[in-house]
Amino acid sequence: MRRDTYEKKTQIETFCEYLEEQESKFIAKVAKEASINAINETFRSGRPVMTLQNESIVRKYPDGRTETVRKIEKMPITSKISTYYL
Repeated sequence: MRRDTYEKKTQIETFCEYLEEQESKFIAKVAKEASINAINETFRSGRPVMTLQNESIVRKYPDGRTETVRKIEKMPITSKISTYYL
């Protein structure tokens, strides 16, 4: 393979990796904003939301109260890259 062809391929691969990273960041940002909007809308309607907090499932109310619904055991979730504990 000629050197200039190799350099072009490397540049294209680098650019594709950059695009994938930017797309991931954008999707994460949109998901975060959607979650915040959904939580705020739920609170405005006077209903609680369920979240994970300190290894527990917690019900949060619009007035700030919290209620532990259940403690959960750490369950490992393994991906190809890392192990996550919920």
